[in-house]
Amino acid sequence: MKKQRGFTLIELLVVIAIIGLLATIVLVNLNTARAKARDTKRITDLKQIQLAVEMYYDDNGSYPNRHAYTTSNNCGNSNRWCDLENDLSAYIDGLPRDPRGLQDTYRYYYDGGGLSDYPGYGLMARMEHSSNYRLVDEDGGWYQGNDCCYYEIGPEPGHDAPAKNWWID
Repeated sequence: MKKQRGFTLIELLVVIAIIGLLATIVLVNLNTARAKARDTKRITDLKQIQLAVEMYYDDNGSYPNRHAYTTSNNCGNSNRWCDLENDLSAYIDGLPRDPRGLQDTYRYYYDGGGLSDYPGYGLMARMEHSSNYRLVDEDGGWYQGNDCCYYEIGPEPGHDAPAKNWWID
């Protein structure tokens, strides 16, 4: 009788478990990279809005007088984001929305033109990945709220001021 060679059930299960573990590690790292990429997009979006707001100021002598943020209802009755979009339509082709489409979770905020106690304006977006919310440069800041982490840009935000809610009048 000829002896057949092959893998035992235990050996196959060990190999499958190792492959599953490696696949899980790869997927977790991929999701982290995707979150960081979306946060980078949010920061880039804020800088584009900032440029449009500054061009508006150059032409009009003041910043748009709005307190606005994105919502999932796009241009519903209470959404001033669309009003801000109209104000800036000569300078930017539509204001950005969140890369994940989760406008109520990862909102963009704008406050400016005399609606607050600060001069100028402020822009802010909620970050998705915890390592991205402290990306402070010469014009940005961060705010750590109860629900997570925000990146700020513009002359209005309180830099590194965890207790300052500048977008609420």
